[in-house]
Amino acid sequence: MLLAGAIFLLYPIDSTPRVGSDRLTMATVHKGSMLVHVDGHGKINSNKQQVITSSVEGMVQEVKLRPGAYIKKGDVIVTSINYKIVKKINDIKRSIAIKKTGIQEFILSTELTVIQQESEQRNIKNELDVITTKLSKQEGLMNKGIVSEMKFIESKLRSTQLSNKLHLMSSKKDKTKQINTLKLTNKRVLLAQLVDDLEKAEKDLNALTIRASMDGIIQELDLNNGQIIQPNTKLGLIGSIDDLVVNLKVHQTKRNLIKKNQTISVKATSLSSVHYDGIITRIAPKTIDGYVVVEAKLNLPTGHSLFPSQDVTGKIVVNQLMQTLFVDIPFGVTPNKTMSIFVTESEFMAKMKIIEFGLESDGKIQIHNGVDEGDTVIISNTKELASNDVIQII
Repeated sequence: MLLAGAIFLLYPIDSTPRVGSDRLTMATVHKGSMLVHVDGHGKINSNKQQVITSSVEGMVQEVKLRPGAYIKKGDVIVTSINYKIVKKINDIKRSIAIKKTGIQEFILSTELTVIQQESEQRNIKNELDVITTKLSKQEGLMNKGIVSEMKFIESKLRSTQLSNKLHLMSSKKDKTKQINTLKLTNKRVLLAQLVDDLEKAEKDLNALTIRASMDGIIQELDLNNGQIIQPNTKLGLIGSIDDLVVNLKVHQTKRNLIKKNQTISVKATSLSSVHYDGIITRIAPKTIDGYVVVEAKLNLPTGHSLFPSQDVTGKIVVNQLMQTLFVDIPFGVTPNKTMSIFVTESEFMAKMKIIEFGLESDGKIQIHNGVDEGDTVIISNTKELASNDVIQII
């Protein structure tokens, strides 16, 4: 009788809450190495991007490639048309043809004029040679009285006239040549200007075919057939797939744990089995909507599956705890706080204990004191039992 009373005092069965074991989730306290991660989510971005644009106005004829397409430098993305440019090119070509014909006609006309002038000069020169010979003979005959002085004077006057005319014609020929050279130069300058105009117009025509300026992937492009393209405006965006960074959003409560050069591991949400590592290069100074943006440079192998604008999740290694106690995170427990948790005393009983918790990561939480390695902790929701120090497990 006395023994039964003593047992009742030690284990007041009737007043102790009873909880079915199937309603409880338990976890064992372990001791060892624990990696502390900070989780985040974000997007892959290209560290090298180029805007898709056009230098001329045009109307979209066909969109060859859409966002998500992998491209090589020079690949055609969009074709467009501008009928004004086409007409301008045709008009310039006609003007060039006319100018070339005009220059050729001018050259031939100039050559003909030169031939005529040279022929006239030769005739005058021949006549002058005859008069000069005649003068030399008349002078001797005049002294003998055979030729009159008047005849001699007439011949001498004619010789002077021919000499002057020959000189004037030579001077005229030189001046004409200079003038024609200038005219020809001007005509060729005008032709060269037309050729330059044609080259520019053809360059504008080629610009209507919008090509990739680099290897990569089309990140942005919102064009449709018939749409008017305005010059020097952003039409889309190309991103390199070889130089990628990740911009990860991390909750502001974890900001103090993150440092530059920490290791980060990311995976695409659609490729959960593939991880890619990197190093944190920048931490944004501002908090936006409760999150801090962390940028990391990724070390990517050849043939990787990541691409710009892809959604990813990531883990940042902020610490590696050696020979520490840890357990699966109990319900309602907050890192770096001291809280009361039920710990099993036996298969059929659990007792409330005060436990000092530390850092948490990957569903695990560090324990500073309050339990020992191998202890079993109830990690499910025991809020309704929080007013009890002891519970029975049935």
